Amino acid sequence: MEENSNTENLSMVLSLVASGLTIAMFFSPWKTISDVIVRKSVGSLSWSPFFWTFLNCTLWVSYGFLTNTLPVLVVNSFGVVASIYFLANYYLYCPLAERSNLTSTLLKGIVGVVAVWSFLKWFSEPENRPIHLGLIASVVCLIMFSSPLGKIDQVVRARSTEGMIFSLSLMSVCSALAWTLYGLTISDPFVYGPNSIATIVSMVQLALFYIYPARPVEKQVADV
Repeated sequence: MEENSNTENLSMVLSLVASGLTIAMFFSPWKTISDVIVRKSVGSLSWSPFFWTFLNCTLWVSYGFLTNTLPVLVVNSFGVVASIYFLANYYLYCPLAERSNLTSTLLKGIVGVVAVWSFLKWFSEPENRPIHLGLIASVVCLIMFSSPLGKIDQVVRARSTEGMIFSLSLMSVCSALAWTLYGLTISDPFVYGPNSIATIVSMVQLALFYIYPARPVEKQVADV
């Protein structure tokens, strides 16, 4: 009985820590975007992490509504707000050609979310909807954590992590690790599975900052 109580207390503490770290992760690019606004240029910064954060959080907010899970709903609502703010400012200060690409990708993402909602409403049995949505959201979550690695070829060629955001990679490791530990305490593979992979992916990103540090002389917009 006492052991169960200790496990529940540990789970509660870990869920609070994980929630706090996740909100911090969502807002970690704030300084980078502030630099974008001041310089009126996105430099070598990519919009990909902001787009995938928006998509990921929108799906998890939907999951929170569907399952009536308040922590999931609240935490990811912060992510939706933060990613919209970052995307809007990126759009304002990126080159015109980049705007077209970003707009097209955003529209595809919104269509994708609507398609998921339609599938759940018309083709998924009510009792299966949380599982279906949870699986889809988990896949998108992994893509979100991996998205900064989309610049890995550029990083290796330039031997510099300019264009990547150190604070985002650091907070990604902390957040994913906290959710992995939380998932293990409640024995939920849908929590510890994707987050354990996300922890490894985020650690690879951090390793890139050590191997290929950004050159201060050529530093542009990315927060390194």
